[in-house]
Amino acid sequence: MKWMLTALLAACLAGSSFAQNTKEQGPDPAAEAERMTARMTQELSLSPDQASAVKAINLKYLEKVLANKEQGLTLNKADIMASMEQELKGVLTAAQFERMEQLRTTRTTPDGRTIKEVQPVE
Repeated sequence: MKWMLTALLAACLAGSSFAQNTKEQGPDPAAEAERMTARMTQELSLSPDQASAVKAINLKYLEKVLANKEQGLTLNKADIMASMEQELKGVLTAAQFERMEQLRTTRTTPDGRTIKEVQPVE
């Protein structure tokens, strides 16, 4: 009898331990904007003024994407990226913007292998 009670208790607890929250939680937009800005600052040698402006742009578009996603709206990533690039052109120098485009088209792993070739948004 004791082993049956133990087995029943274990079965009940096992079911609840496998229950998961099915709502997908993405990264916080502020944290993601900070991560993106830190990477851009390092790779593009941004000044502190440029870094703060780029962070504001990154946060603006990340929040826009999140708001649209929560409302169930479909996103046209090309339009969003084009708008974001236009704002970034106003902050970055021509050399920095060209470097950003170059980094966007080819991503490499730390050992130098190319991950994926991405075409820039026109």
